[in-house]
Amino acid sequence: MIDMPKIEQLNIKHLRPVNSNSVCGVTLANQNPQIIKGLKNAGIETYIDLRHNAGEELSRKCQNTGMNYFSLPLKMNYPVFINQANTKLTSQEYNETAQKFINELSKFFELMNNGKYYMSCMLGLHRTDLAVTMNYLLNPEAPQAPPLLSHMHFAREENRIGPYVSAIKNLFKNFTDENKTMLKWNNIFETGFNNRINLLKEINKFK
Repeated sequence: MIDMPKIEQLNIKHLRPVNSNSVCGVTLANQNPQIIKGLKNAGIETYIDLRHNAGEELSRKCQNTGMNYFSLPLKMNYPVFINQANTKLTSQEYNETAQKFINELSKFFELMNNGKYYMSCMLGLHRTDLAVTMNYLLNPEAPQAPPLLSHMHFAREENRIGPYVSAIKNLFKNFTDENKTMLKWNNIFETGFNNRINLLKEINKFK
């Protein structure tokens, strides 16, 4: 297990738990490398970077501390999260883009299943929310309990669960039978998709 009190002492902005074994927050690209070392010493084994302009420097900082680094560029306006008719891509271009992204999900879900990760985007808020929502709705091995999104941790944050769910529904439409096999789907998991959406919305209501 990770040492959450140790992690909290690092004073990382927008830090919050994803579950009992992983956390997310602001990018550490421009932070003191000692913070990454502190995460490693607290049990974090993998850094998941969601920025679309991820560079080699952060990867190098992680490697220098013995931490694994994984990049999954993520943005709400990526074609895979939008209906093809609302993009400028041809059907072939859209399908190729979607399949390339879905292929990356296999590794991403594996890291999420293993836990002990620190996940960040630029602010550690919206793309991290999209990522944990995507994991909960589409990863058959994700915990059954829905994640709490950033607006449940920070008073000034807007509840954006509607746009996240819409984006992931569009992603879901691109899944082929081969994709589902790769991601270890089964009929029970697929038929529970809408139920997971409802649970996610229910637990993320403002108190």
